[in-house]
Amino acid sequence: MIFYVSRQHYYYNQDSDGQVEIVIGGIDYSGPDTLCEKYRRLGEGQEFSDPRAAVKAAIEILKRWQQDEPEKENLFITAVSLGGMGLEGEPWEEEALLKWADKMWERLPKCDECGDPLDDGPRAELYLSESDPDLRFCTEHCLDRWEQKNILLMCTYCEDTYPMGELETDTEWGEFPPDYLYCKTCKPLHKLAENIVVTLEAAGESLLDDNGIDNDAAWKIASMIVSVDLLMSFQKPVRELLKILVSNERMVDLVRLVSYTNHEGAFEDGGYEYQEVQVATQVLKFMKLFNIELGEIVPLPEHRID
Repeated sequence: MIFYVSRQHYYYNQDSDGQVEIVIGGIDYSGPDTLCEKYRRLGEGQEFSDPRAAVKAAIEILKRWQQDEPEKENLFITAVSLGGMGLEGEPWEEEALLKWADKMWERLPKCDECGDPLDDGPRAELYLSESDPDLRFCTEHCLDRWEQKNILLMCTYCEDTYPMGELETDTEWGEFPPDYLYCKTCKPLHKLAENIVVTLEAAGESLLDDNGIDNDAAWKIASMIVSVDLLMSFQKPVRELLKILVSNERMVDLVRLVSYTNHEGAFEDGGYEYQEVQVATQVLKFMKLFNIELGEIVPLPEHRID
């Protein structure tokens, strides 16, 4: 609901020298006898969503008008709902105006986030939440803030529910939530899952083709392995994953080499490709996390020393 403040000189009211009119509905419903704007800074010619602010502006305009034109002894404020009919309002006392404004404020529909009044006029633009169509918001920003606090979504890893604003993702939200969301507690585990995906993808065509593992499958494996509640109980699938990654003697030698030297040493001493060194590095990370020895995942010749 909008309240428009203007100065008028009603045609049929010959006993008054002028009026400060507060009209419900906005400028389109203002009286036809509007005077030229003179007190714009005080609120003349402006629309207000808060009736209390409109009344305060009207009182200040009346006082300034009386000061500037003291010869006009019969100026008053009126509050009307003319409905565009051009009806002339009656004088209101200041105390009655203030009480009226307070009552109007209590009755106004308000934004369910910020509490500001909503414009329910013909030019109004309201924002609704799909999760609760009974709620109304004054701006898209308020709608977004409410949803961030009140829409509950599940963390991909621990499967606990959190307000949407407390979950993170590495992709755009778009129209629907992303497939992978993580809470603050699970953020390190999400990074581990990313490493697992990188490792699965970097393992080369043999891993992807021979084992039928694509990117989506990699994420499913990663999510399963880093589940918070079952983290340590998933040592078996971790071991199986490592067996796939360390599937030949060349990779076994590389893992041992990286563990004893560093990336540069693996390149210089063994002539390994960058992708292979990355895989070996990830394998070592998993082994350290789960306290797994290399001999536990691949059979080593007797001359090898772990």
